Amino acid sequence: GQPIDVEQNDNPSEQEVDAYQQSYLNELQSLYDNYKDKYAKNRKQEMKFVD
Repeated sequence: GQPIDVEQNDNPSEQEVDAYQQSYLNELQSLYDNYKDKYAKNRKQEMKFVD
């Protein structure tokens, strides 16, 4: 995935943390979608995130 630009913040808000986490998960999903047919041809299910 693409790099995620993060400015250092010693006291991030919960909303900032959530936003960066969502960006990370989006990029991770993108990587999976781009390469799943090449490296996980026989997968039984798709990747899913849990809380």
